[in-house]
Amino acid sequence: FLPRLRATGTPVLRDDRDGNVFEIEMQHEAPGLGRYERGVLPVELPALELMDALTGPREARREMPFLVEQPALLRQRLRVVAPRRFSTRTPPPNEVADKHFRLTSRYEVQGNSFDYVLTYERRSDEVLPADLHGFRERVQAARRLAGVTVRLPLLDFEALRPAYADIEKRLDRKLGRQSDALRDIVTRQEVERLFATELLAATGDAGPLAAQFYRERAIAHSMLGDFEATLADAERSLAADPEDGYSHYTRGLALIAMGRPADAEAAMRQYLEPAQRSLVTGGIGRALFYQGQYAQAERTLREAVQVASGDDRVFSTAWLFLAAERGGGKGREAIAPYLDDIERLSWPGVVVHHLVGSATQEELLEVARRDKRMERLNLAEAHFYAGQRLLLNGRTSDARRMFLRTLEAQATPYLEHTWAELELKRTATP
Repeated sequence: FLPRLRATGTPVLRDDRDGNVFEIEMQHEAPGLGRYERGVLPVELPALELMDALTGPREARREMPFLVEQPALLRQRLRVVAPRRFSTRTPPPNEVADKHFRLTSRYEVQGNSFDYVLTYERRSDEVLPADLHGFRERVQAARRLAGVTVRLPLLDFEALRPAYADIEKRLDRKLGRQSDALRDIVTRQEVERLFATELLAATGDAGPLAAQFYRERAIAHSMLGDFEATLADAERSLAADPEDGYSHYTRGLALIAMGRPADAEAAMRQYLEPAQRSLVTGGIGRALFYQGQYAQAERTLREAVQVASGDDRVFSTAWLFLAAERGGGKGREAIAPYLDDIERLSWPGVVVHHLVGSATQEELLEVARRDKRMERLNLAEAHFYAGQRLLLNGRTSDARRMFLRTLEAQATPYLEHTWAELELKRTATP
């Protein structure tokens, strides 16, 4: 039931016929356990169904020619040994019980060992009609109880406190002490980069989670604007795990930022996850845009609009307008089927309306400032799209000032920061 599970010892059997107690102890190693997430491995520990728990290897089975009565008491202890000491508080025990059965679960933590103890007690096999509804409800509650997600620590988080302090000082210098969404996102990505770097230093490229560490560090590099490091880590992630599709997308973002949009398009086309179709299609459309292939970009971005939803759909509509306008001056015609569904004075709908001329620059900036936690991020976007409208109107100098305003926000987690850098390079005077 776990990937790459392998036994690390011979099963130990304890069969007490006189006491009517039968025990099986098995030990396994699971190098592919869990999915890396922010310095820990969240692992779903399955609680076995009753009959599953009575099924073991050949040497653990009693050879009996008759039916075996269900156990009166069943206790399952599942121990997980983490790489690092657990620092979280143990949750209280849980119980589901009535006159038919009693199921309890409890957690025991000692150092880097976590024990999940599930105890089933059979009380009565007879369920009267009047008790049937309540019995069913308790059975369902017991099934929900019989399972737990454990976050296995991979790092000594306390030992990293000096590194956290260094990150705070660096961000104070870069972003000021204002507490907002931009500061929160950048802080998170700095910490993600720190964790992945520490883990790679400890495990190296040969560890079973190396591809995941490289993937997460590549994403952090990208959101912090370090695209050479993004490209290097995305390629290391793919070398360790060629099936890691998201690293193709991250690699594509780095290549766009480095002025290689054709290579970026090729990279993103290798990410085939259907659930991410909107993300990838939009990325390919922008890569085509920066190759100057406006007609093809328009077709791709139209598809992105059709498969996207929410804010992603609005921004894809904005890029569809830009591609169609650059390609033949028919931007408004291209987005006409979608324009009525976009609110004029809401964020980010005002972006599209500003591009088509139905919202002024003052209205664009005013709407961007409404949400104070998002103000710096929204203004970075607003200045970028205001610059795009100025470019379309032939006002290159004014557009460049807007792109510089985007960069001043230091909103590296938003792609508009990267695109503003590209536009400044494209519009620079020879």
